[in-house]
Amino acid sequence: MKRALQTGCVVLFLFLLAPFVFAQPKVAVKLNVKNGDGDFVGKRLVAYLEKGIAESDTLKPAGEESFMLIVDMITMKIKNRPGSAYSYTVTYNAYGKLSPVLRHRLGICGNTRVQNASNSILEDLMSIAEQVRDKMKKPSE
Repeated sequence: MKRALQTGCVVLFLFLLAPFVFAQPKVAVKLNVKNGDGDFVGKRLVAYLEKGIAESDTLKPAGEESFMLIVDMITMKIKNRPGSAYSYTVTYNAYGKLSPVLRHRLGICGNTRVQNASNSILEDLMSIAEQVRDKMKKPSE
């Protein structure tokens, strides 16, 4: 009985430890943003992005890492409408060497669709991060 209990405890410990041992490292993201004058929708979009990056299982805010995705984003208020136009490019910085542009997008989001636009951009960034992470594992390709 005692041996079965010990075995059960070991199995439970390994089960609880597995996500930490086999977890993929998060990819750092540096978000460079320029908001247009009076672009409150664009500012909300960026706030949602920052929160999504911080809460992501794949991404994290950049610190002093040697590898990071760099997102350069511009937002502008749309005249006479409660919305924002945005544009972003994604590059990858590895040890001070910048990659060619990995992705670029243009978009428009209205006041009621800011969170949807943010989620779409986050999905895009997570997809790129997974590709970059895979290439880091296989540097010969």
